Amino acid sequence: MGYSTIIFDLDNTLMDYDAAASEALRKTLSEWKIHDDFSAVYKQYETINVRLWDEYERNLISSEALRVERFKQLGTARNWTCSNWDQFSENYLEYLSHQAPLYHDTISVLDALDGKFKLAIITNGISCVQRGRMKNSIISKYFPVFIISSEFGTAKPDPGIFEITLQKLKSSKE
Repeated sequence: MGYSTIIFDLDNTLMDYDAAASEALRKTLSEWKIHDDFSAVYKQYETINVRLWDEYERNLISSEALRVERFKQLGTARNWTCSNWDQFSENYLEYLSHQAPLYHDTISVLDALDGKFKLAIITNGISCVQRGRMKNSIISKYFPVFIISSEFGTAKPDPGIFEITLQKLKSSKE
């Protein structure tokens, strides 16, 4: 018997998170009138962000703390002056929630799978961002099940989030 279900990640699998994050950060910096070498800023942001997301997935930092901490660390490293990192983060998340760039072959892959498999997405991303991105994307029609791990209190790679997804799809792990 073959597979009946395929579960996708969203960021850097179906959507180009790096392009979305880059554009959101560029817009946020512009709004806050922070002028810096964007290439160097983004590279440093990526390093900090990846490390903090790894800590989140190991339950060492909360999603709420991650949202702001990445910008506090980036700002400190770049010697920026900011009166409100919470608001800076909110501005960034708002811009990010409107960025939904797909990889060039995403639609053709989903078209090939549609109707042949039960499809779902599990993302560890921030709820307000991921809901906005899916709302702004044409791929939402392919996914009757869209799971944001923080809404269920468990994150990938914990098996529990996959069990929840399989239950919603009425599929089994076998």
